Amino acid sequence: MKKSIFALFFIFISLLIITPKLWAQPTCVEANGLLWCYNDQACGQACNDVCSALGLQPIADDSVWFEAQNSVEKCQAISQALGLGNVVNVSSWTHACLEDELDNPTVGGGLNAPLYCSIYDGCPADHRTDMDDLGIPCGPGSRRSICPCVSPPSINLSPTTATADIGTDHTVTATVDSDGIPAPGVLVTFEVNSGPNAGKVSNPNNGECSPNDDCTTDENGQVSWTYSSRFPGTDIIAASYTDLSGRVIASDPVEIIWESVPIPTLSQWGVIAMAGVLGIICLLAIRRKKATA
Repeated sequence: MKKSIFALFFIFISLLIITPKLWAQPTCVEANGLLWCYNDQACGQACNDVCSALGLQPIADDSVWFEAQNSVEKCQAISQALGLGNVVNVSSWTHACLEDELDNPTVGGGLNAPLYCSIYDGCPADHRTDMDDLGIPCGPGSRRSICPCVSPPSINLSPTTATADIGTDHTVTATVDSDGIPAPGVLVTFEVNSGPNAGKVSNPNNGECSPNDDCTTDENGQVSWTYSSRFPGTDIIAASYTDLSGRVIASDPVEIIWESVPIPTLSQWGVIAMAGVLGIICLLAIRRKKATA
């Protein structure tokens, strides 16, 4: 009898542990061409914070965001992908594109149906930084945002290593893209992290960056920075940009080795002196010829 009770107790405990995992909702799903995500560890977050908590960022295009959820059918597709069924609430909500139902959510407890979608085209811009019940932690009167998130574009810097004489110009080029798709219009900051020029930072609209003088990427997702050094040594340079959620995304560092201009040897000085003497003799000969003409 005791063994049977123990066995039943073990099964009950196992169900308590295993069943929630079987019922757990995914935190990111694909629907209507976008990746919709929520933060299961927090409530009351607008989309910038939701995506950032997952190491992502909201998509940049408000119109794409809006068009992916602005009908009952589209909202239902997202709801079904999240395992919440077909019942949705679609109206001209200011922030709800998307939000779940106001309830008593818990940390790790998933979403509450129905989902709310919006036919107000200004909703995505608002929902980046605002939402209904913003800042209310998980518990009574709280809810979660469901947001279209993407991986932030990567930034790479080249060349990885180079050598130049002091007093000459050196150029590094940053490339910003997302899975091979260029990201134009991104403001890039170049900085010398260490070396003889440590602390030197790119200065937009000062003739240092190209092809865009304001240090933003062109249609190919690229922008270059040119600077010089008065001192020998090795500079370590990195490039970075700030994503839509306020995070700084940095490249791997590269190096430029600045070398002193070599001082001529004694034999080289001799050649220089001889050339100077010959120049003077030629000049005198020309003047004498003109004088006797």
